[in-house]
Amino acid sequence: MRCLILVSAFLAFAPGLLAANADLILHNGKIVTVDARFSVRQAVAVKGNRIVAVGSNADVMKAERGPATRLIDLQGKTVLPGLIDAHVHALDSGLSEFREKLPPFDSIVSIQRWVREKAKTTPKGEWILVPRTLPPRLKEMRMPTKTDLDVTTDHPVAFDGSYVWSANSMALRISGITSQTPNPPGGEVVKGEDGQPN
Repeated sequence: MRCLILVSAFLAFAPGLLAANADLILHNGKIVTVDARFSVRQAVAVKGNRIVAVGSNADVMKAERGPATRLIDLQGKTVLPGLIDAHVHALDSGLSEFREKLPPFDSIVSIQRWVREKAKTTPKGEWILVPRTLPPRLKEMRMPTKTDLDVTTDHPVAFDGSYVWSANSMALRISGITSQTPNPPGGEVVKGEDGQPN
């Protein structure tokens, strides 16, 4: 009778024990948790569509490995949380490509080349606007300066870096921006060592 009760108790709890086994364990990696301390762990266990454990290789294997658990050895590779871009300008992005194919800017040299070509077909004195390009996309990892954009002297050139803009000498002159120009509210007129806007 006592044996029957133990077997019955085991059968009652067995589904829960089996359910605890992870479907997948990624181990020997760098699991970026993005917790309060931004800690990095060795292993992560997944069941269904949920992370069920994160920790050391030994702890996760002991707690979550079952006979059907699939193991992937990351060999030191990094696992990042899923990233969601909640700030998308899909319409503007689509229309910008519709109007004109965006140039593949990857360096200041590529921007200078584009400005020179654009100057050949743009009437003298008209603005050349470099399409929005974020400086981290450039090899130099910086904003183009006035000197960088002075590849044409016949056109004002403005570089759209989203919330930050730069301009060539002619653009600054036309806009009336000098060493005496006060900073706009919430902004700054960046100047070089010579005190001139750059």
